[in-house]
Amino acid sequence: MNRDVHDYERTKSSHNKSSHDETKKELEYFLSNPKTISILRKRNIKEFYPIQAQTFKPIYQGQDVIARDRTGSGKTIAFTLPVIERLREQKKFNHHAPKFLIILPTRELVIQVTMKYNPQVQRLGDFEVYCVYGKTSVEDNIRRLSRGVDILVGAPGRLNDLISRGAVNLEEIEVLCLDEADEILKQGFK
Repeated sequence: MNRDVHDYERTKSSHNKSSHDETKKELEYFLSNPKTISILRKRNIKEFYPIQAQTFKPIYQGQDVIARDRTGSGKTIAFTLPVIERLREQKKFNHHAPKFLIILPTRELVIQVTMKYNPQVQRLGDFEVYCVYGKTSVEDNIRRLSRGVDILVGAPGRLNDLISRGAVNLEEIEVLCLDEADEILKQGFK
């Protein structure tokens, strides 16, 4: 594991227009996959926001990153897109055991993040995303996980349950993302 941690935090004083525009970058600066660029453009994403531009390279290179920014700043794309692109380029997606695990504190956030993937999944079809959270059928989760998944998005309680039942194989995880880690810790998960 890389011990260098890249820490990105946008302070309130840097929220002004000039600093925001200085760090925006065209998609082609970061991405070489024309399908990914096309999908993002269809979602009206033409350039990266500051958090996306500043964290893309270290995340893509597999380095540890801590990133903090306000709601609506593009954090979901910032922490997912570089990982997906790297794993895709390395042909790591095999629809077997998850390579990328994203843990979020609530069911609502799990659903929200998973929905961000749907356009990419539907158009590219080269990786499987599945989400797990409470108040859904554990048996359905186990059946679906047994068919294989590349990216697993989940809430800590359900993930713990599935891990204790032996239904989630974590041996091939290459990337772990704790989104809103402070909230996960406040809930008592460690």
